[in-house]
Amino acid sequence: MIDTAHQEKRFAAYVIAKLEAQGQGWKVGNTFHDDTSCALYPDDLIAWQEETQSTKWARLCKDSAEHASEVLMDRLVKALEQHGTLQVLKRGFSISGCGHIDLSAMKAANRQKCTYADQLKTLLAFKTGLGHFYRTYSYVTQLIDFGDPSLENFAASASLLQKRLENSTREPVWVL
Repeated sequence: MIDTAHQEKRFAAYVIAKLEAQGQGWKVGNTFHDDTSCALYPDDLIAWQEETQSTKWARLCKDSAEHASEVLMDRLVKALEQHGTLQVLKRGFSISGCGHIDLSAMKAANRQKCTYADQLKTLLAFKTGLGHFYRTYSYVTQLIDFGDPSLENFAASASLLQKRLENSTREPVWVL
């Protein structure tokens, strides 16, 4: 059997050098501080937690005092054992009293994207409904006089708002 350990070390050194040279946040760490029992870097995990989810980290520190990092690492190890690395990276894990811990920034961005999409859908539905109201009201008032000044004012406001939502030229607004 051929010993290929020397080739693997050169390959690992090559990959590390390439990642570090890209300058996209990759940095070479020190293996002195790694936790060999679970093959993780607690300092990196805590730094990520403090930077991205400071309120949850503060809550964990308040609840667990000086054992916060140990609680975080223990819960992460349990989640990794139960669900696997990929699922924990994608979906995070929970700590009672602290809430849900995300291990990637994609989830927060996707959540915001969904929220913005829902808000945009709501605004477009409002704009469409406003247009339907104004067109219907304009047609019906040609046939019937409602005699309601508040409804007339509402229709005028709806017309002005609809034009502004359509990015048409702005008409002066007269306040009486």
